[in-house]
Amino acid sequence: MRHVEGIDKLIVAPLFVSCDTWSNYADSIELTKLRHLSAKITSFRSCQAASQEEKFGMEKESTRVEVSRRIEAPANSVFEILASPSRHQEFDGSGMLRAALDEGLISGVGETFTLKMHRFGRDYEMINHVVAFDANHLIEWQPSPGDVETAGGDGSRVGVASGYSWGYQLVEDGGTGTVVTEFFDCGTEENRWILEQDDGRWINGSNSVTVSMTKTLELLAGALTKKL
Repeated sequence: MRHVEGIDKLIVAPLFVSCDTWSNYADSIELTKLRHLSAKITSFRSCQAASQEEKFGMEKESTRVEVSRRIEAPANSVFEILASPSRHQEFDGSGMLRAALDEGLISGVGETFTLKMHRFGRDYEMINHVVAFDANHLIEWQPSPGDVETAGGDGSRVGVASGYSWGYQLVEDGGTGTVVTEFFDCGTEENRWILEQDDGRWINGSNSVTVSMTKTLELLAGALTKKL
């Protein structure tokens, strides 16, 4: 039995409510209150189901991985580098980035920037679509193939985002430092294989996604130290 609040008086409602029980409630509760009670019980059941899934190890796996590091630099200085595609090679922990084709600063959602990449002996380009932007706090982009070969030979897929994203979240710490979190989000269940296949080592042929991100934040800290 559970106490469900939200109506004029407290009602003791069973965990699983039968149709007959609902009929009995209807005899004494106004329809509007009954609807409210139904929503409360539905919400409670959903929470209980989630709790049971977590208890028995059945919770839905996250499609996101992240790595954080405190960097001794103010958030605006960190963000300035992250929003400068021409500087991304300085802190590329994957070893795949070769150059940026864009010189200006990223300033908002909807913009794109193109990076020249190298993987397994092949040069290619990726067009990145900015999907989140909050100056000095958050930047996120979704990559898309920048040439026909990278698009699997289908020219119509060039420039079309693949559904996964990379990004950085910044939180000021102590006035002089910033906790920087790099994250990779598969986006959909269909893209989970990106992380599950050898922990993402297939991407650059050596490091897992988390190892590459750890290296990225190390290089980012170094780049900021040089600047400061």
